[in-house]
Amino acid sequence: MNRLSIFIPVILLLLSPAYPQSKSELEKQRERYKKQIKENLDFYEKIKKDKQFNELTINILNDGIRNRQLLIDELDRELESLRKQITVEESKIYALENERIQMQNSLKNIIYSVYKTRRNTSVMMLILSSSNINEAYKRIQFFKELKNAYNKKFELLKQTENQLNRLITGYREKERKKVLLMNSKQEELIKLQKEKEEKETILKNLSKKEKELKALIEANKKLEREIELKIKEITAREIAAQGNKTARMNLTPAEKVLSKDFQANRGKLPWPVVKGIVVGHFGKHEHPVLKGIMVNNNGIDIATENA
Repeated sequence: MNRLSIFIPVILLLLSPAYPQSKSELEKQRERYKKQIKENLDFYEKIKKDKQFNELTINILNDGIRNRQLLIDELDRELESLRKQITVEESKIYALENERIQMQNSLKNIIYSVYKTRRNTSVMMLILSSSNINEAYKRIQFFKELKNAYNKKFELLKQTENQLNRLITGYREKERKKVLLMNSKQEELIKLQKEKEEKETILKNLSKKEKELKALIEANKKLEREIELKIKEITAREIAAQGNKTARMNLTPAEKVLSKDFQANRGKLPWPVVKGIVVGHFGKHEHPVLKGIMVNNNGIDIATENA
C-alpha cells in the first residue's frame, strides 16, 4: 500500500493546470511514466505470483483439513464399534453373573441338603446304608461329581468374569485414549482453519493491491497518452511556426503590413478569390442542419464557381 500511495501525488500534480507544459519537460515526464509503468508492471507480476502461491497454500491446507476430518470420522466409527463391543461384553458378564448366582443358589441347596443329611446321618452312614454296593458306588460318585462340577463351574465363571473385566478395562482405556486423540485432532483442525482464514485474508489483500495497481497502471498509461498528444501538438505548432516564419520572410511589403497587424486590418483584407460567397463563418455557431449541434470553424468557407 505504501508503494502505491507514493504514485498518487504525481498523478494529481500532473493534472494541475499550473504544471509546466514545455516540450522538454513533457518528454521527461513521458520517460518517467514509461519507467514507472514498467516498475508497476513488474510489481504487478510479483503480486500475481504471491497470489498464486497463497492460493496453492490454501489448497494444501484444505486438503490437510479434509484428511484430518476423515481421520476423525474414522476414529468416531472405531469408537462406536468399541462401545458396542463393550455393551456386548457387559451383557455377557451380566448373563454369566446371573448364571453363577443361580448355580450358587443351586449348590447352596445341595450343600444344605447334604448338611441336613450329615446332620441326621453322616455321608459315610448314607453310603453304608446303601442296599448294595452298586447303590453305594453311585452315591459316592454323585457326591464327587457334584463337588467337581461346582468347583469347575465356579472357577470357570470366575475366570470368565476376570477376563471380561480385563477386556472392559482395556476397551475403556482405548476409548479414553481415542477421545483424547480426537480432542487433539480437533484442536489441530481449529488451528488449520485459523491458518486458512489468515491465508484467505492475505489473498484478499493481494487481490485488493492487484486491483489498485491495475488502476494505477491504467492511469499512468492515460497520462502518458495525454503527454504524447501534448508533445505532438507542441511539435506541430513548432513546425507550423517555423513554416510561417519562412513564409513571412518571402512576403511582399504590402503583405507584411497586413500580416503584422491582422486584427486592425479586419474588413480590409483582399478577397482571396475572384468571385464567391461566404457559406461558413468563423467561430462557434449552430449546425445549419442538425439542431442542437454546435460546430467550431477556425476559418471561413467560401463557395466559388468551378474553374
